Amino acid sequence: MQYQGINPYYQMYESYLGLGDTVKAESILMGLTEKFPDDPNVTLNLIDLYIKSGRDEEALKHLVLAKKDDPDNYSLWFAEGIIYLNNERFDEAITNLTKSIELNPDLYDNQYGLGAAYINKASEMFVKANEIMDVNKYSEAIDEAMVVFSKALPYMEKAHQLKPDDVYALRSLRELYYRLQQTDKYNEVRTLLERLEQQ
Repeated sequence: MQYQGINPYYQMYESYLGLGDTVKAESILMGLTEKFPDDPNVTLNLIDLYIKSGRDEEALKHLVLAKKDDPDNYSLWFAEGIIYLNNERFDEAITNLTKSIELNPDLYDNQYGLGAAYINKASEMFVKANEIMDVNKYSEAIDEAMVVFSKALPYMEKAHQLKPDDVYALRSLRELYYRLQQTDKYNEVRTLLERLEQQ
């Protein structure tokens, strides 16, 4: 009868989710793509469902479609970036999170996510560098990793600016300042972090 349009379907979807039945929840959403092809929330809910279910490949497929329809939606770029970050695909994470920040620079999650992507990439580079036996090549690899570490710094500093009492950004800053030998800033952040962690 189409009474209340798409709303009853979303209520059914939420009910199945509440019962823990993700299969039926997904089937409700999949049926809506034909019944309500112009409703962007169908795809967004599918993406959310796949992310929560750990089905990253399905989420990525739908994110590609969603970004074609809404290329200026920072949250789509952010979601894709976080999926790549969680799967240790750091270059792809950096690309998507950078775009998300271009579209909306004043969000803690965007800034922290990109900072974390650079830190994790640099840490992986350090692990690989430690396998190099040649002294000169090892030194070059360490230098390259340090450059990537330094790229994380402005994003973690911005994340800290947006959430001054957030311990996760502060812990990352502490590590960055230590690695980059910025002693004064390291001591300042360490003191602030110790105070926050004692509360």
